[in-house]
Amino acid sequence: MVELMVVLFGTDPRRDEPVEPVGPGQFGPCQQRGGGLQPGDYTRTLRELPEAEWDLAISLYAGPVSEHVARCLKPGGWLLANNSHADAGLAHVNPAYRLAATVHHRAGRYRLTTDDLERYLLPRTPPHPTRDQLHATGRGVAYTHPATAYLFQRVPHDQ
Repeated sequence: MVELMVVLFGTDPRRDEPVEPVGPGQFGPCQQRGGGLQPGDYTRTLRELPEAEWDLAISLYAGPVSEHVARCLKPGGWLLANNSHADAGLAHVNPAYRLAATVHHRAGRYRLTTDDLERYLLPRTPPHPTRDQLHATGRGVAYTHPATAYLFQRVPHDQ
C-alpha cells in the first residue's frame, strides 16, 4: 500500500494571495489509505514535517516548492515539477536533484521520456539563470526543448 501525504498551501508567500481552499472530501481516497492533509504555507510548513519520509512530491503551478520539499523526500524519492514559478529551473540548479525524465502532453495523452535528457533545461538565452536570478524573477526559463513537467530524483545525501 502507498501512503500519501497531501500538502496544500494556503497562500503564495511572494504575493500573499489566498489560494482557493480544497475540501477534505476531494482527498477521500488518500485519507482512507492513511495519508494526511496538511494545510499551510510551504516556506514554513515543510520545515515542521519529518525529514526523508516522502517518496513523491508534486509541484505543478504551486510556486518554488522544490527547495523546501527536498528535505521531506527520501533519497531516491521523486519530485514532479513544471516550469511555472521557475520550480523546474530551481530543481535543475539544486545539487539535491537530478533530472530523470520529462513529461509531455499532446492531444490529451501524456508521455514520459527518459532519452536525450541533456537537451532539456537548456535556456534559449544561455547561460542558465542562477538560483538567485530565478528567485528574483519568479518566472520559468524559456527552454529550447520545453516539457509539460520534469521528473527529478532526490540524490542521496552522500553524493
